[in-house]
Amino acid sequence: MTVIAKSVRNNFSLTPRAEWLTLALLCIVLLGQLFLSARQLSQTADEATHLYAGYRYLKCGDLTVSPEHPPLAKIVAAAALLPMNLTVDCSPFEGGEIQQVLTAQAWLYNQNWRPALDRARIAVSVFALGLCLIVWMAARRMFDGATAIAATVLLIFEPNILAYGALVMTDIAVACLLLFAVFAFYLWVRNRTTPFLLLTGLATGLALLAKHSAVVLVPILCVLAVADALIPHANPRRTSRAVLRNLLAVALICAVAVGIVWVGYGMRFAASPAGVQLQPPADGTLKTPQVLLAIKNYHLLPEAYLQGFVTALSISGHSGPAFLDARIYPQPPWFSVPFYMLIRNTSAMLALFLMAIFGTFMAFGKRPREVLFLLIPAGIFLAVCMRSSMIGGIRYLLPAFPFLLIAVAAGCVELARRVRWAHYAVPCLVVLHGISSLHAYPNYLSYANEFWGGPANAYKYLPWLDTGQAYPEAKGYLERHPAEN
Repeated sequence: MTVIAKSVRNNFSLTPRAEWLTLALLCIVLLGQLFLSARQLSQTADEATHLYAGYRYLKCGDLTVSPEHPPLAKIVAAAALLPMNLTVDCSPFEGGEIQQVLTAQAWLYNQNWRPALDRARIAVSVFALGLCLIVWMAARRMFDGATAIAATVLLIFEPNILAYGALVMTDIAVACLLLFAVFAFYLWVRNRTTPFLLLTGLATGLALLAKHSAVVLVPILCVLAVADALIPHANPRRTSRAVLRNLLAVALICAVAVGIVWVGYGMRFAASPAGVQLQPPADGTLKTPQVLLAIKNYHLLPEAYLQGFVTALSISGHSGPAFLDARIYPQPPWFSVPFYMLIRNTSAMLALFLMAIFGTFMAFGKRPREVLFLLIPAGIFLAVCMRSSMIGGIRYLLPAFPFLLIAVAAGCVELARRVRWAHYAVPCLVVLHGISSLHAYPNYLSYANEFWGGPANAYKYLPWLDTGQAYPEAKGYLERHPAEN
């Protein structure tokens, strides 16, 4: 708390060596929490399928399992299993979603599954570590060391990041790479050099390889390109040229990103090395938009990526009953996203959000570009989620969290420098944020803040809290209470 309190003052700064040591310590704290909590969890709903699909790609070059998810996170997790030389069937997969899940489960549990799952979780934690590093670098470059410390501390004790940071899933991967792409674009608009432009293209391509929702990067970068051009120019003619130049840069970034996607899919259109094409579901529920059909016919993107994108569109547009706030709704209500945020964020974080509103207004006058590069991506992503007909849990909102955490840190630091009582309130709230998160350990997946009764009561208000992660806890409870029904 002392370091945080001092760091919000203008006259406090760390030496470069102290900054690196601080960052290293924060990364160790994050990884320690991830490993200690994940080792207590059983295999969650999607992990076996992701791991099986990634291992088949590495061993067989086959992408016919789980094409609805791009391969990057799955490959990183499965790479840790290669020294185990596990057996796997390389023939093209044929079957529906249920058969896919059953096949993946059978494959995992016919192996030495516990060490395999632990290895995969350690490997995929690289995205959580990368997110920690990028949050630090972005906050440090956009603002200062005090904001970097505050933002990174908020991140490493964020229960929703800790919930998914070590699971073989795609959510933390896309959150990390989405921030990476926006930060790289920020570096380009600041310096306008070819390396930064290529770095943005690389980051965008990797984000598209992490999860299909990363396609939201295209409108995000376009809006940022226009907004950045409008900030410094008073001459309309000069502004229009800047807008065109920035939008042209976004087009080049997208071209590089498409090349990265092809590399990630092995420079092959067909999902199988044998050339076997993917078949749409027999029930015909997936309707491919004409634009995507044209892209497929001209082989502009890999077949597996396109079918996965169509599946993602179908899921996001699916309208069905939703459970929220102890009620069943015919479809997810408009307030689903803010309701999730109210329950799944710590009570201290909610207070910091309110304080940051005033601080962000103050910071905007000095750093308008930096504030826009945080609020525009978060706003667009959350708006897309609110327009979706399906919210399957807080994990779908995670890509907005890093932007919000940096914005909250920047706003609170700015407020603390101008208002005396905030010097003490901000560090205290950051500490309370960490305490609330640690109090929920290891049940981050079912986290709810104290206003809603904590993790033990979250099931009363939200769905998707149990993804099969608590079997060891259930087993221990039954052993301690053998006479209870």
